[in-house]
Amino acid sequence: MNFIPNPGTLDFSRLMPGQSSIAISTLAVGNSSLDVIGISVSPGIGTVFTEDNLLFSVDNGANFVSADELPVIFISENSSFELYLKLNIPVGTFAQEFSGTIIYPVVEGF
Repeated sequence: MNFIPNPGTLDFSRLMPGQSSIAISTLAVGNSSLDVIGISVSPGIGTVFTEDNLLFSVDNGANFVSADELPVIFISENSSFELYLKLNIPVGTFAQEFSGTIIYPVVEGF
């Protein structure tokens, strides 16, 4: 079973408080179909990477939802899926570097 989120590091560029940016993560699988379930977000440096500020879209960026509202993502064998991520920087956030981790739990599809 192969599962590769690409890029490994997402760059939302420089943002000011009140701004947002969208990045795309391509989720690729090998010779097994996989289901991505229960994506979660945890902050690393700073407090920006939370489930309130990082939203996801499974429909090419048309609608964004929090990680807990995200449906199961079905990826057929030897294919990929583009997951859109939108980072919002809340007004009043102090300028600093931020980082976080996105966890993609996967199970083999049946």
